[in-house]
Amino acid sequence: MKSWKITAPHTIKLEESQRVRPKGYVKVKLYRTAITPMDISVFSGKLNKFPIVPCRCAVGLVSEADEASRLRVGEKVLLSAYASCNQCEQCKQHKYSQCENIVTYGIDKDGFLSDFAILPERDVYLLPEHINEEDALFSDYIAIANKTVESLNIDKGEYVVLVGATPLNIIIAQLVIYYQAIPILIDFNDDILKITTHYGIFYTVCLKTEDVKRRVVEITGGRMAEHVVYATDSNEPTHNIFGLAMQGGKIAIVGYDYDDNFLTADIREVLSSQLKIIGICEAKSEFVSALNILANNAVIASPFITKRVNFLNVDNMINTIYDNNEKNSHIIVEY
Repeated sequence: MKSWKITAPHTIKLEESQRVRPKGYVKVKLYRTAITPMDISVFSGKLNKFPIVPCRCAVGLVSEADEASRLRVGEKVLLSAYASCNQCEQCKQHKYSQCENIVTYGIDKDGFLSDFAILPERDVYLLPEHINEEDALFSDYIAIANKTVESLNIDKGEYVVLVGATPLNIIIAQLVIYYQAIPILIDFNDDILKITTHYGIFYTVCLKTEDVKRRVVEITGGRMAEHVVYATDSNEPTHNIFGLAMQGGKIAIVGYDYDDNFLTADIREVLSSQLKIIGICEAKSEFVSALNILANNAVIASPFITKRVNFLNVDNMINTIYDNNEKNSHIIVEY
């Protein structure tokens, strides 16, 4: 097996190893892997976890499986971004999606920037032929988006303010529309906001040129939003997110804690408006739901892809992305 391994900050090397597939595991020949901003953060040294094979998003073909496996050699599959610990009480009861110590591939254990991957059968999902496999590479985002919508308990006709026009928030906005609620997308970059109309997002507010609170008042008819979602990777200011929610509204802080920026906010409005706050950073239990969402064409994600690279040239691409500070890139690795 060949794997790209980050061995130190700004250092990635192609290594070869021999691994035997244990019983209950599946060996997958990978042919599409996604490099995301999280992987660039690992490469930069922010998480200080070395050595490690990055990448938590991949699709491939089953090359080996147990005779009794539900999967067959040659079938197209999606790999889960998350793994269970196998030690907690939930795992002992085989409730792996409810694991108390869920870890992320590419962060807490070796990921999928390899030519083959070997992982437990429960972390491998059959990918229906009619699902766009490059959309499927964003299943982690889609799973988190679905968990966000479900956790907020969004109803038809309600307003949802999304702070930060990140891929994750744009996917959440698409799901909000799918469930017949109304997204309001906020960002500093007006150019990004303009292209979000392609995703059916009608209401956008530019932080740079508009009074956000006044605009939200206008859009909602003075009632403000029932829900506010803040994307942790948006780099948007947090000081006004609580003021965009109505009395008794809900706030979701969504994303990964992989950056070194501190999130700060004045929480007095949380008390005065009696807001409910939830945090969401993983969604292992929602991977099947993510596939169903893709099967129903509720979400399009492949337009977020910014670059493509051959597996053998990954080191040059990652170094270029880092040197050019293109930290928000989503790169497809082809084999």
